[in-house]
Amino acid sequence: MQRRHDKSFLFSPTDLVTFLGCAHATVLDLSSFDEPLKKDESSESDRLLQQKGAEHEATYLAGLKAHGKSVAAIGSDLSLAERARATREPLERGVDVIYQAALLGDNWDGYADFLVKTATPSALGDYSYERTDTKLARHAQVKHLMQLGVYGSV
Repeated sequence: MQRRHDKSFLFSPTDLVTFLGCAHATVLDLSSFDEPLKKDESSESDRLLQQKGAEHEATYLAGLKAHGKSVAAIGSDLSLAERARATREPLERGVDVIYQAALLGDNWDGYADFLVKTATPSALGDYSYERTDTKLARHAQVKHLMQLGVYGSV
């Protein structure tokens, strides 16, 4: 969740999942803009899951490249607005895969692990993109489906 200059908010899929799981957690998130709250440090288990998730994502990316797909990677060191602009250019060029695509709408933002080109026509031309996120889970979880759904509305 981000507060804009006009005091409105920009929400992420994680914010939606947090709200649905515990509305009070959202109240705490909102109040932290006025009075920062101390957050717990990541546990060793959380760090291990993040590491394994990053390895899984890297393996998937390597597989796409090994299959000859053209890949545009969006740098994580940019602001959200810069990342959204950097995502738009390869979309318009029609590259096969956009890695770490920034999606920015009026009230929602998000980062898709991958946008993968498909042969379905769109405003871009004779192609469009499918959102693909790599997950360690063996089965889709509701929070993952909600994440992809929000990405589809951005």
